[in-house]
Amino acid sequence: MASAAHVLHVGDGSFHRASVLRFAGYTVDECETLHELAAWFREGRTTDVVCISEEPDRAAEGAIALVRSKSVAPVVLFRSTERPYLQRGVELEFPALTQPDVWLRELSRLIAMTRATLERSAELRASSAQLRAESEAVRRRTQELREQIAFRREEEEQSGK
Repeated sequence: MASAAHVLHVGDGSFHRASVLRFAGYTVDECETLHELAAWFREGRTTDVVCISEEPDRAAEGAIALVRSKSVAPVVLFRSTERPYLQRGVELEFPALTQPDVWLRELSRLIAMTRATLERSAELRASSAQLRAESEAVRRRTQELREQIAFRREEEEQSGK
């Protein structure tokens, strides 16, 4: 990991995933309920990744939908059931009882890929802004030249009469 990534853990804490994440060097915030999750986002906070631990008696769809509406961070779903979801909307999904070394490795890869994508996106935005500025300068100069040409033609027409 380049720098300590921030993880927002949502849902069932009985598998101690937040503790495992902290031990692996991640900074972790926890929200147990949708109400806490909504409040966390209302504070204007951001995260590198959201890990949702599905609860046996509650589908994760509400949490996934809330995260998707408030954040561009990738979403990881830790399953506890075989419940089917109509719309997943997650980047990674792990079956129940997946070993921590497996999901930590995949999570690290996801964060690295996301950071690289965001970095490249920032580079492209900066390049685009520079090209737009250069294009605007060329447009202004072209307009100035057109005005000069029009003025000279008008002078020539008036002096030629």
